[in-house]
Amino acid sequence: TETNREISSSLAPDALVGHVLYERFLIEGDLSDPAAGGNCASYLAKDLRHFCRKVIVRTLNHGREGSLRPKSFLDICGVLMNLGHPNIESILETGKLFDGRPYAVTAYTSAHSLSQITTGGRRLVLDRVAQVVESVGEALAAAHSRKIIHGDVAPANIMIPPPEQEAEGIRLVCFGTAWPDDPGHSRIADMPPQSESLLYKSPEMIADDGRATPASDIYSLAAVAWRILTGDVPFKVAGPDKMRELIAQGIRVRPSDLRTDLSTDAEAILPSALQY
Repeated sequence: TETNREISSSLAPDALVGHVLYERFLIEGDLSDPAAGGNCASYLAKDLRHFCRKVIVRTLNHGREGSLRPKSFLDICGVLMNLGHPNIESILETGKLFDGRPYAVTAYTSAHSLSQITTGGRRLVLDRVAQVVESVGEALAAAHSRKIIHGDVAPANIMIPPPEQEAEGIRLVCFGTAWPDDPGHSRIADMPPQSESLLYKSPEMIADDGRATPASDIYSLAAVAWRILTGDVPFKVAGPDKMRELIAQGIRVRPSDLRTDLSTDAEAILPSALQY
């Protein structure tokens, strides 16, 4: 519409707060997590056509359309909508913004991202860790069964409800970097070296000629589990090349040295899932 064209010419791509899109979505706040890789922007909005219900509008950031193929973003959202898995964010509809960027409207939740909950090196109790790993693992299994690889499993993309809700409501979000036909290294080619998302990438995703597989998501989930168990990531260095070298050297510290209440099974599983 003419109004949307005026907005697109007067605003920076991510400065949508306070404006109404398509005479429907009143953008009230920017929910984008700075700890995420920067691929996906998230906004709190009111849907003026549905009794001002709260929703979340997610879109790929401007300038990434070429490497992230917007058509696939919409295709994947359609598959996830039909899947309707309880541990994957509930996608209500999809479309394109005035500047051509694809977007998805998801159900509003009061949950916080795992990265917000674990700031400052905070760890989770073992029962909560088990709930997170099981819920995200179930979400990944469902996505993989539809040949969808998430590709960015990290604390910023895992939403955690209040403790009283227990495992109910733990959801994996931001499937904007997931592809049935994985494009490999192009997904992180323009990612800042200091991006927290890199700390959870599998070595094959960092490689120039790498191809992500379901095992890549499993590696990332293991890195998330290590983080919420120990308070730190298993490998920590700036830049993808140095990160690959560090992962190739293997785990140097036993998990039980960092958390004494771990079982022997957990001690064996984590390093196994993080192998180069």
